[in-house]
Amino acid sequence: MQALCKTAASRATCLLLCIIHCLLCLSDVSANKYMAKRSFYRAANAILGKVGGRAPEDVILELIRSKCLHALCYGLEACPLRKSDISSLDFVVNRFFMKLFQTNNIDIVNYCRAQFEFDLPSTVVEKRSKKFVAKYRSCENVIICKFA
Repeated sequence: MQALCKTAASRATCLLLCIIHCLLCLSDVSANKYMAKRSFYRAANAILGKVGGRAPEDVILELIRSKCLHALCYGLEACPLRKSDISSLDFVVNRFFMKLFQTNNIDIVNYCRAQFEFDLPSTVVEKRSKKFVAKYRSCENVIICKFA
């Protein structure tokens, strides 16, 4: 690939390949989002099935934070997300809190999230995206640096 990008014409080809990659990434976000939500629900239900009502809420939420939240946010920092995608991911966590605390009031859910210091996926993905972009910009790879 590096040899391909030496001439001006081949640089245009590389730029076109990069644009195509970004477009494919955008089209795959909905599929990735669906799989991420499915993985989150599967892992969360497995945790609730094992510990159920026997464990305190802080233990359950720590298990969810360490096991399920990563499944929900995996790989999303590399792709640009629309506001609707981010809201959809946040809804998954808010819905889990509604189930855990047996409420439909979003104010109670937000209060519980604040008390347990549980970040929404939008916050997690934003932090990861900033870290990803910083690593991307500091990369010494010649091809990546041309597009950064």
